[in-house]
Amino acid sequence: MKPMKNLLLMGLLSALGAGGALAAERSHFTHFITRDGATLKDGDKVFRFAGIHAPELHRIEDDARGPCRADPRGWGQYFKWPTAQEQQNWIQAMVQTGAKAQRVYVLSVQQEFDKACGRETHILAPETADGMPRLNEKAMRVYDNMIAEADKQGLRLILPFIDHWWWWGGREQLAAFYHEKAEDFYRTDSKTFKAYLDVIRQVITRTNTVTGRAYYDEKAIMAWETGNELEDTNADFLHQTAAWIKKWAPHQLVVDGTYKKINSFALTDPNVDIVSNHYYTNADNNHPGQVTQDLRAVGGQKVYLVGEFGLLRRIN
Repeated sequence: MKPMKNLLLMGLLSALGAGGALAAERSHFTHFITRDGATLKDGDKVFRFAGIHAPELHRIEDDARGPCRADPRGWGQYFKWPTAQEQQNWIQAMVQTGAKAQRVYVLSVQQEFDKACGRETHILAPETADGMPRLNEKAMRVYDNMIAEADKQGLRLILPFIDHWWWWGGREQLAAFYHEKAEDFYRTDSKTFKAYLDVIRQVITRTNTVTGRAYYDEKAIMAWETGNELEDTNADFLHQTAAWIKKWAPHQLVVDGTYKKINSFALTDPNVDIVSNHYYTNADNNHPGQVTQDLRAVGGQKVYLVGEFGLLRRIN
């Protein structure tokens, strides 16, 4: 006769193997969001959305603490990770106001002054000189919960990868890992671009610790965006990036995350589903005429997204 503790252990392992605690939980959604020409679809229904931006669902700029004086750039806010309760409250509030989708901000990238400012980021420096960047597990668990909560409450997400700017750490900080320049991010033969593609792979193939699903199987993720305001996007950069995203996430959409223009090459790229622009007063494009001009340029070839607009004043 086997000891009782062995029987209990075998029973537990059998339960887990039969799809218990390690199995993926059921999604709130029936369908992935798809594209039909210039129209988004949820199954056979047209999918349209609008709402207030909530870029900090996965990382909070702690403005109350002011700037970090240890950052010689003259800017350097403190950050903190949102709690699960904060994420739940924000998403619930958005859904209750009628929001169907939300675009959050980018993945943050480690830089040299983070330690002095007590800042944590999503993307960490490689462990070896020519190695690939690493994902911060603590940060990504917060990201996991954001996706899980969005699924639970019925909110679709648009998730951009890397920033053109350095506020949260972006292309410049990614390039610094390899002693390259910020502009090398857009050069497809650079180490920085190779690292960018590997970050995309790591993120999309990650298994969500809350839902048990791979990110590419998360119906809450409506679209992946190449990045935030990638204004120097060129045809080769977009072609390779969009194809790479689709390779790993064939059921999710791709947004050309450019800025201040509509790229003609995005309109003919079969792996690009959505084109977007951001509208700001200090960029002289925050007016209905620019939207009309962009829509004419798109010409119904792709879905068009107003990603951001704001009233920042021009500083002379």
